Amino acid sequence: MAQKIKLSTIADALGVSTATVSLALRDSPLVAGGTRDRIKEHARAIGYIYNRRAASLRTSRSGIVGVVVHDIMNPFFAEILRSIESELDRSRQTF
Repeated sequence: MAQKIKLSTIADALGVSTATVSLALRDSPLVAGGTRDRIKEHARAIGYIYNRRAASLRTSRSGIVGVVVHDIMNPFFAEILRSIESELDRSRQTF
């Protein structure tokens, strides 16, 4: 199994903090554009893959919304699900 690449690995290689790496990989405006691009390019080059599960454990938020309906073929529920999906797309949540 390949060794997992940590934010600290990227930070150490580029001489920035792990917080800066984290913010840059999430496209935060708090990181200057050139720095953000340099971090993202290095992360890509060394094969860094964002681990959504690890992030959700750290934040205690999964970003996943579950919906249970009685009959998905019922037009009433279908319309509600369509509206929920639309709102989740706007807020970048997972359905």
